[in-house]
Amino acid sequence: MSILRRTRRPAFQAAPTDAELLLAASGIELAMVAVYDAAIAAGVLDQRGKTLVTTYQEHHRQHSASFDALSGRTGVANQAVITDFTAKVKAATSSAAMLQVAFDIEQALAATHLDSLGKAQGARPANQLGAVLPVESQHAVVIGESLHFDINQYTPSFESVTGALTSGNPA
Repeated sequence: MSILRRTRRPAFQAAPTDAELLLAASGIELAMVAVYDAAIAAGVLDQRGKTLVTTYQEHHRQHSASFDALSGRTGVANQAVITDFTAKVKAATSSAAMLQVAFDIEQALAATHLDSLGKAQGARPANQLGAVLPVESQHAVVIGESLHFDINQYTPSFESVTGALTSGNPA
């Protein structure tokens, strides 16, 4: 039997619509607002960490609102993302550990928006995803620098979709 016969092909999946991409992006942004609420409530962030997290949390609210405005609908926080990252927040016992979680969040958001950008079909959704993506990347850079990471860790030569959260599947 040839290898082709033993290999299963994935079922055909239609590409997500721009509205679905935008709603998924909104839901992921809203999930991060909730995760950052949990991070602040944990009480382990030092003042600088708390300032970064509250500032970025507000950015995520704004990003969600911008995606909602373009889609014409209101996104809902992605519960799976909240569950996953809240577990990481609960495990963080120091400000540095909590900022590592925040770094992972921002990296995941940048990868997610890059992934969605590659799937967007219209110029306006692509423009908005493209406008938000570097903000998430800048968040990661500031956090990585504050954690004294090697510069190559927080400023990759190329952004990747590795670590992207599920896009195009609104919660």
